[in-house]
Amino acid sequence: DHENADFKLVLLSEVADYLKLTRSNTDTLVFVKADDNDNQLTTDNFIDNIDPENSGTQECLQNKGYICSQLWEISATDIGCTDELGTDFSGNYKLSFTPECRDDSDTYCSQWLIDHSDIA
Repeated sequence: DHENADFKLVLLSEVADYLKLTRSNTDTLVFVKADDNDNQLTTDNFIDNIDPENSGTQECLQNKGYICSQLWEISATDIGCTDELGTDFSGNYKLSFTPECRDDSDTYCSQWLIDHSDIA
């Protein structure tokens, strides 16, 4: 009588307020389960949204000054769950992002991206 269930994991990212993070269809999501558990989850169980949950004029949450906070959703669908074992989501999640300037005319931000091209 145990049904499969859908789950949503939400990731909070924070960068300097002149930046925002973006993702594209080529960005990766990798899940590596923890070594000490018996869960059967793999990367294929997850679907990552390439658009942040907050976008448009509200591309950054307004909860902190000098920081752009964004929410990203990862969906896990048709996950089996039992009363005895539940569902264990323990592990490492790796998502790739690309930083961009929130304002294309911001020369400080543009220079920052050039100076930090190893991460940008």
